[in-house]
Parts: sequence; C-alpha cells; structure tokens
Amino acid sequence: MRSLIHRNTVLMSDLKKSNRKDFSVIIIDSVGMLTSVYAYADIAYVGGGMGNTGLHNTLEPAVFKIPVIIGKNFQKFPEVSELIKLKGFLSIKDDLSFKTKLEGLLDNKKTREKMGQINFNFIKENQGATKKVVSYLKQKK
Repeated sequence: MRSLIHRNTVLMSDLKKSNRKDFSVIIIDSVGMLTSVYAYADIAYVGGGMGNTGLHNTLEPAVFKIPVIIGKNFQKFPEVSELIKLKGFLSIKDDLSFKTKLEGLLDNKKTREKMGQINFNFIKENQGATKKVVSYLKQKK
C-alpha cells in the first residue's frame, strides 16, 4: 500500500532526526509505540481488517481525535460498526478504495477534524463501560 501514497513516505525504522521534515507520511513498522504516535497523527490506518486474523485496536487512535481507516473485515467489532455508521471510521475493500479515501482525507482538513471529533465523542460517551458491566453483574446475583 505504500506505493499508493503519493506523498513522501518513510518507515519509522529508517527515520532519522535529521530527515524528519522531508516526509509527510511515517509508516510505523515498530512494535509497542502506536499509542505514543497517534497523538501526533492526522489520520490512522489500523491493520488486521483485510485478513482473517482480526482487526487491531481501533479505539487507541480514536481517542486522539483523528479519523481511522480500516479494512473490510470488522463485523466482529460492534464499536467499529457503530463508528462507521457515525462516519468517524472509513472501511476500505482494496488498494483503490484505500488510495481514494486516504487522498480525500489528506486533502480535506475539515473532514479530518469532523471525523476525529466523532471518534473522540464516541469514546467520551462510552467511558465507564467496565463500571456499568460490573454494576449490571452485581444486580444479577
């Protein structure tokens, strides 16, 4: 998919402090740093949704008020289905839809901001889920 991005890209593993300004897209290829990086992102592509292994954590980037792009296999994740309906997430089915949707977001700051706000609001509105579940279970005893 990297070849579909018509901007200067670099893998995180190849990034040096001296050349950061030369790239507008950084592709994270390192483990354990995503939650730290999402705070600086304008858009997130969350992997795992094109295959059968399962979608990676989509709520991590959503909390940082950014739009999220995912693959087509998300049906096991009700929160993702809801965020797609709300128009905070975009689902892609192939390389062409990825390219089209990514370029559309890169070219439209207002859309990115609107989608990011939808995602953030969803997270805020659903805070305390653990407390609600525990309360419900206690009532059923």
